[in-house]
Amino acid sequence: GICYGEQTIAHQLGGKVEGEHNREFGRAFLEVTAPSALADGVWQVGERHQVWMSHGDRVTALPPGFAVVGQSENAPFGMIANEERRIYATQFHLEVAHTPDGGRILANFAHRIAGCAGDWTMAAFRDQAIARIREQVGRGRVICGLSGGVDSAVAAVLIHERSATSSPASSSTTAFSAPARRRRWSSCSAATTTSRWFMPTARRCFSTRLPG
Repeated sequence: GICYGEQTIAHQLGGKVEGEHNREFGRAFLEVTAPSALADGVWQVGERHQVWMSHGDRVTALPPGFAVVGQSENAPFGMIANEERRIYATQFHLEVAHTPDGGRILANFAHRIAGCAGDWTMAAFRDQAIARIREQVGRGRVICGLSGGVDSAVAAVLIHERSATSSPASSSTTAFSAPARRRRWSSCSAATTTSRWFMPTARRCFSTRLPG
């Protein structure tokens, strides 16, 4: 758990969270007070490291089985751990650049503690997405409403790549897409795909149905 994640863990597992009179936002320094799997190989006991705090509440009593493994001047429960249950939490933000070692600690959690392989890539997502589309659609027709934005553009490419011999795809711009965007998509799709693309302009039809 990170920040409010730590507070949620503490609250749900029998600890205590209170409103903080000294709200904290900005750089702080955490002292490592005990070893933990979370910081193993990154921070050593007795060291002080820069972290980034942003909270109005804070943990004031730990749940059973938890121990403090790091604290700052304003966060006595800055980093906590239950090694037996493999539950870890920080009051500070690991995910921001202002905690310089945050990425390494998150990697510890993901790889060493959670056992994630770390072999996921966007290429793998692409292959999985195309496989799901093939399974759902087969060789049937697909109609893709393409606005020219990122989401619909990615969907259109994945649909097109599901098969080199897939059935024609159809695309229509949104009612108020800029003409320049339509021209770019028209020339790009013609040059890079074999699907049939239709680019109707629905601006007048759409605008006449708007109230007022």
